[in-house]
Amino acid sequence: MIDRRTSWGNQITLGLLVLISISVLVLHFREGPNGVLHRAQRFSVNLLAPLQSGSFSVTRGFSDTWASLTEFSRLKEDNRALKKEVSELRRDTVTLKELDLENKRLRSEMGAPVRQQYATVFATVIGKSVNTWQATVILDKGSQDGVKQRMPVATADGLVGQVMSTTANSCLVQLIMDQKSAVGVRLQNSRATGIIEGEGQEQLQLNYLPKGVKTTAKEVVMTSGLGGVYPAGLVVGTIASTARNNDGLFQDVRVSPTVDFWTLEEVYIITGVR
Repeated sequence: MIDRRTSWGNQITLGLLVLISISVLVLHFREGPNGVLHRAQRFSVNLLAPLQSGSFSVTRGFSDTWASLTEFSRLKEDNRALKKEVSELRRDTVTLKELDLENKRLRSEMGAPVRQQYATVFATVIGKSVNTWQATVILDKGSQDGVKQRMPVATADGLVGQVMSTTANSCLVQLIMDQKSAVGVRLQNSRATGIIEGEGQEQLQLNYLPKGVKTTAKEVVMTSGLGGVYPAGLVVGTIASTARNNDGLFQDVRVSPTVDFWTLEEVYIITGVR
């Protein structure tokens, strides 16, 4: 059992401490700035300030060191990932080079012509008319730059259209989304051919694709080289939707162009074979 006298002693001590604390607070509140309690407070603060400053510096130094170690660890992970990516890109480059050489060798053995590289002229869009009735742009390159009628126009994203007319310093280009535009195309996977026609809208219509041809969403559609205007292998778009009608011989296929005609700024004109 707890000694009753010890319990009473603790209560008396606690009461005295509370009374002293209240008395000190009252005296501190009533005395002036130069009073004894105020001077003692300032002395304590001055005495403990260096210790607090040192403790804060040590804590902050430890925190900064920990942050640096964490950042260093993250940078090591990023560096390791980048090295892996560079290694994979180098491997892919070697593989593509080998495939290119193999392709040229096989084409030579089969007597097939090697795919050509094209001479190009870069141009900037200086005028635009894109609506339901027509879809054309004007470029800042013309006949004095070697540009001629029916030359293909493209970007790094894909096919844009063809040159319709030229002046000395400019040319008018019909976009493939124009209602009067028609492009011979080939599906990348099935190798089936059809004709892309513009409708003055964001999507293109792929016509004359037989019902028996299997298509997949996002399948790449490229120029076939048929028709004499566009060379083979230029990306036109990807399949957006396919509908197989019960009547008729062909599918109803919609294609999303890879070129954003609404934000078109720079293009290149294919002027010939290099």
